[in-house]
Amino acid sequence: MEQRRLGERLRVEWRVSELPEGASVLPLTLQPLLENAVTHGIQPRTDGGEVRVYGRAEKENIVITISNPLGLRAPGNRGHGMALANIRERLELAFGPNASLITHQNDEQFFAVLSLPYVENTRS
Repeated sequence: MEQRRLGERLRVEWRVSELPEGASVLPLTLQPLLENAVTHGIQPRTDGGEVRVYGRAEKENIVITISNPLGLRAPGNRGHGMALANIRERLELAFGPNASLITHQNDEQFFAVLSLPYVENTRS
């Protein structure tokens, strides 16, 4: 939907070929991270930008990194962190200390790094 709304202003790069074939993620974990990337990183920019999604296996975990350009530094443009807090709470309830969501930003990019135990999806 966001692609239709933002058109060429939103570009998405998916690099998930290194994820195990049957890997699954706790439902509604990636969606709010992607929504945040678009809302805070792409939407405020007149030139838009690119959201990048990288996925890989790392020992017994899968690690998914979502990055986006930093949005404009306008007052009120900063979120409340509710989506991130909710995801962290859900990860804690589901996996205890074996899962994490770490965020970081540099001068140009915001990064959300999700790490959770590899659980194979056995549904066909």
